[in-house]
Amino acid sequence: MSEARVWRLDIDLVKPRYIKIAQGQARGQLRREIKRTRWLAVRHVRVPTILRIHEDTGFMALLSGAVPGVVATRADFSPAGLAAAIGFVDCGHCGKADRYLDLAIAAQEIAETFGGNEAQIFVKAYGEMTWDNKKARFFSDLYELF
Repeated sequence: MSEARVWRLDIDLVKPRYIKIAQGQARGQLRREIKRTRWLAVRHVRVPTILRIHEDTGFMALLSGAVPGVVATRADFSPAGLAAAIGFVDCGHCGKADRYLDLAIAAQEIAETFGGNEAQIFVKAYGEMTWDNKKARFFSDLYELF
């Protein structure tokens, strides 16, 4: 996710559109998000269609469509962002490489919402891996810095 501000534009439109406007350092975040979105699109991952990009002194804007058939989400792998498995809405942190970045956040939110036992079931269902609680706490704390 970038620090860009996002607005939904749907007055008199058949399909809603979204505009993200970034200023300052957030412009670099938005540029990287656009690059990741394009990368995913080429690989046939359902992502918002980039309709237009505009960059001027001091700001950058992205106009995009919605992901077909998907409700907008936070796009992180947590209970609040599970719709991202159907299609990514926000590609700001895609491609960070370590699965703990996603799994630790999901396990933490599952534990907070449903209890620690449910989080253990989630981790076990993920597959063959040895869960490292220390590493998971590190990535959960790291995510708070985003």
